[in-house]
Amino acid sequence: SVRLNGGTYEPIHTFKFDEGSSPFAPPVAFGGLLYGTTQYGGEADLGVIYSVNADGSGYRVLKSFPEGGIYGARPRSAPVLWNGKLYGTTTEGGENYGVLYQMNPDGTQFTVLRSFLGHTDGQYPDSGLILVGGDLYGTTRSGGMNDFGTLFKVTLNPDESIAFYSFEFSVGTGTNPGPLVAVGGKIYGATNAGGLYGWGTIYEFDPAQGIIHNLHDLNFEQSQVKNPGTRLVEFQGDLYGSSDNGAVFKINLNTHEFNLVRTLDLDLEGGQASAPFLFQGGLYAFGGSFNNDFPFRLFKISLDGTNSTGVEKMPYPSVSREVTVEQEVVFGSSKDFGSSKDSVNGNLIFRYVPGKDPVNFSLGQ
Repeated sequence: SVRLNGGTYEPIHTFKFDEGSSPFAPPVAFGGLLYGTTQYGGEADLGVIYSVNADGSGYRVLKSFPEGGIYGARPRSAPVLWNGKLYGTTTEGGENYGVLYQMNPDGTQFTVLRSFLGHTDGQYPDSGLILVGGDLYGTTRSGGMNDFGTLFKVTLNPDESIAFYSFEFSVGTGTNPGPLVAVGGKIYGATNAGGLYGWGTIYEFDPAQGIIHNLHDLNFEQSQVKNPGTRLVEFQGDLYGSSDNGAVFKINLNTHEFNLVRTLDLDLEGGQASAPFLFQGGLYAFGGSFNNDFPFRLFKISLDGTNSTGVEKMPYPSVSREVTVEQEVVFGSSKDFGSSKDSVNGNLIFRYVPGKDPVNFSLGQ
């Protein structure tokens, strides 16, 4: 472990290639274990689904995607637990455009529920899934009737097993790779292109009405924010997010007022931000560069945008753009870009524990 100013950074598992390689998303916690995926590695270099204890012990490959990709390939998001089963997506495989899968938490009874076909239902479902009102929702990066991606719903009702909304350019295109967020029974997300000005949108979907509409069309010339690249997070009535040009922004859920909170300092914070996340009663993010050339730093976002505080340099240069926070402990992954059988640099799961000894930390049940 590495002792930082305010806590301890500890790699809890370093991947061997047959265990997986290049995790894109952080693990999530269910029933006392962490569950996650890697894009590469495993028996056919098509990625794996894994589980591991919070201290890094008990690492298990639950599913290694086999050669040919018929059961899926290249997962870029962690599964979710729903009615005692794990559900998730792979970005590729199946009928070439990714799959929706179901499995038991111990890795048994893996089943492909749907292979995405492209034009009709979307392609490349890499946003992950969220549970809202007893149904699962996710997005695809492209495909659908307009080839701008889809928002889909999965339900236990056999007569309505899956439903889709195809994005139009006015609503946005190239849906955000981060998970959707649910607030007050409604679903919010971002697109990194499209909309009125072509710089992306923030949108709201009402599952009860089946209606999607834009909360805001990004205008780079006006707000200095373009191409949002991560999930949104709700904090004190505002949605916060980050963009590819190093901006942290917010939009009020009631008034829909949009504001730039802060543009990261290139020298101090790296010029790019991870998804903001709630931590220690405040809003935090990792700043750095997502091409392995700038050490990442953890910092607290000042909500008025005047500065960032509590900056801590992380030991590894590549951090996933999303993290998971469980019981005031930050879990994330660090990765190589692309497949590499000979390198383990950055291919690991880490946790950051503020001012605590991480050895005795437990996720509980």
